[in-house]
Amino acid sequence: MIRNKCLICKSNQFLTNLIKLKYSDKYIKKFLDEYYSVSSSRNILQKIKYLDYEIVKCEKCQFVWQKFIPNPKFLKNLYEIIIDKKTSLKKSIYKHKSSKNNDKIQIDQIRHLVGKKNIKIKVLDYGAGWGHWAKNIRSEINKVFCLEYSTSRMKYIKKMRLNLIKEDQIIKKNIKFDFIRCEQVVEHLPELQSTLSFLYKVLNKKGIIYISVPNGNKIVSSDKFSLNYIQKGPVQPLEHLNCFNNFSLNKILRMHNFKKVPIQNLIYAKWYSNKLSFKNFKSILRDIYNYYFGTTLIYTKN
Repeated sequence: MIRNKCLICKSNQFLTNLIKLKYSDKYIKKFLDEYYSVSSSRNILQKIKYLDYEIVKCEKCQFVWQKFIPNPKFLKNLYEIIIDKKTSLKKSIYKHKSSKNNDKIQIDQIRHLVGKKNIKIKVLDYGAGWGHWAKNIRSEINKVFCLEYSTSRMKYIKKMRLNLIKEDQIIKKNIKFDFIRCEQVVEHLPELQSTLSFLYKVLNKKGIIYISVPNGNKIVSSDKFSLNYIQKGPVQPLEHLNCFNNFSLNKILRMHNFKKVPIQNLIYAKWYSNKLSFKNFKSILRDIYNYYFGTTLIYTKN
């Protein structure tokens, strides 16, 4: 798959090629060897030897992306077989074990913004991964649904007895959600526009959507593409297909008719719904930073 136009403005008039390398180039190969293993790297390079690692930037939208995307079969193999599942699962368990308090603060804030009691709030964790965030908040919110496309992760979610739901079920039953969480997902998606349209459609009126992606501001604002960017991060080869800064993420969400929740509403909801504590204060400062500079944004639907 080749993406010749900006996914936001749909134009090819404002494009700059930041870098173009063969996947067999020593810098890319070094990353693949270290990140996946030498044997996996060899396997990857055999399958994508005709592709280039080409990073393109739209100067108008400040959006950056990988131009060449491997076919769906390769990507499924990458996420299901090449990426070590045990390591990925351990990381997820550790991350969500240490973030329980922050998850509680977030849910209290969302509950206040939505204006509903726990029993009535419907939550969708879109791209739920191993399901640990949903597990963390299960005691707080009764109706939490996980939508995931990875077969291995879906099996794990079922084992934890979480509510696994498919996209076609949501559409068929016309289910609407009060809160949609989309954490570290949209940077991976080749078809970004259709996903955002779907999320808008299934969000309740006055519902809240939380979207978080790696912050690519350094890459977007740099005059020259550094080879140091070829690492785990916003333009990670093969996996992170889309790279945003605050401007481009805001722009694409507004294009899909989402409306940004005012910063004073975010602060008040967090302040009102949680006891004053150091963690809550830090969380409020994080909200302020993200609102103006970050790539973790909270939007609503009118």
